[in-house]
Amino acid sequence: MSEFLKGRKMVAGTALAALVILYLLAPVLMAASKEKPGLASLPAKTVGAAHPAPPIPSRQIDTAARVYYHGKVVVLMYHNISPTYHGRGTITPETFAAEISALVQSGYHIIPVQELAAFLQKQAQVPPNAVAITFDDGYEGVYRYAYPVLKEFRAPATVFLIGSYIGKKDGFLTWPQVREMAASGLFTFGGHTFNAHYGAPTGPHTTAPATVARIYDFASGRKETAAAYRTRLFADSRQAQALFIQELGAPTPYFAYPYGAFTPALDEILRTAGYRYFFTTLGGANQPGQDPYHIYRINAGAPWVTPERLVYTVRYVAWLYNLPHRMPHMWLPRWAKDPALNLLRTERSAFPPTGITTKTGKF
Repeated sequence: MSEFLKGRKMVAGTALAALVILYLLAPVLMAASKEKPGLASLPAKTVGAAHPAPPIPSRQIDTAARVYYHGKVVVLMYHNISPTYHGRGTITPETFAAEISALVQSGYHIIPVQELAAFLQKQAQVPPNAVAITFDDGYEGVYRYAYPVLKEFRAPATVFLIGSYIGKKDGFLTWPQVREMAASGLFTFGGHTFNAHYGAPTGPHTTAPATVARIYDFASGRKETAAAYRTRLFADSRQAQALFIQELGAPTPYFAYPYGAFTPALDEILRTAGYRYFFTTLGGANQPGQDPYHIYRINAGAPWVTPERLVYTVRYVAWLYNLPHRMPHMWLPRWAKDPALNLLRTERSAFPPTGITTKTGKF
C-alpha cells in the first residue's frame, strides 16, 4: 500500500511540474504562434525639393520597435568620411555604416529635409523617432563611402556645398557626382557659401568667420565698411545660387552656416539671395513652436562618437529638449574675435552630458 501511495505522489509531482513549465512557457509559445508584426516605411511625400526621397524599404523599420520620442526631429551633422584621413570631423566608412545601421535597427526613421521643413511649418507630421542626416562642405568621401550605405538603406540626406570647391578642389565632390546623387532621389543639396568659408582677419591679431565679420585690410589698417560687407556676402550668396541653377536646375532654400556662425545681418543677406532654412551647429531637438527657419543639429561625425553612443545621444537629446526652446539671435565660435561685434555667446552642446566633448571650428 505504501508503495502504491508513493507511486501516486510521484505521478502527481511530475504532472504538477509539467503544468508549471507549461505556465511559464505560455507567453513565449503564444508569441511564437503569432504572425510577425507589420513593418512601417518612410513616407514618400516631401515638400519643397526637386528630388523627393523614396520610401525606406519596409524591412528596415519595425513597428514593434519602441517609441523613444514623437513630434520632434533630431538632425545629425557629418563632414568627411575617409579610410585614411584622421581629423576632428572625419570618420571611417565602417563607422558611418555602423551608425546608420544602428539607427535603423534601433527603430529610428530617417526623413528628408523637405519633410523636416514642412513639419516645422506645421504643415506635416513626422514619424516617431525621426532623424535627418546632413553633411557639411561637400567632401568626395560622401560620394565614395556614404552614398553606397545610404542607397542600401534608402536613407535620405542633405549635403551643403562650398560652391567654388566643387569640381575644382581635390578631395571634394564634382558636379557629375552631385547630379548622380541628386538623380537618385536620396540627396538634397544646400549652400555653404560660394567662397566665404574661411577665417578672415578682423584686426592685426584677430580673426572671425568671413561670413559674419568685416574684413581687416593690413595695408590701410582699416576694416571694410558695413556696406562693403553686405555687397561682398550678397555677391557670394548669389553666385552660389547661380551655380545651383546652372548645375541642378533650381536654387536651394537650405543653407548651413560655416563654423556655425550667424548674425541678423547675415540672415538678411541670405534671405535676399533666396535661402530660407538655416542649419546651425547648436545642439537640440527640432519641433513645431521653435523658430522654424533656424535648425538645431548634433555632431554625429566625430571620431569619438561610437554607434552605440550616437543611438543613445539622439534619444537623450529628444528627451532633454522636451519643449520648444529659443534660438539666440546671433552666435560665433570661441575662436572668433571681433570687437566690432556685440557677441551673444551661447555655445551649447547636446553631447557633454553623455561624456562626448563638442568641438567648434572648421572640420
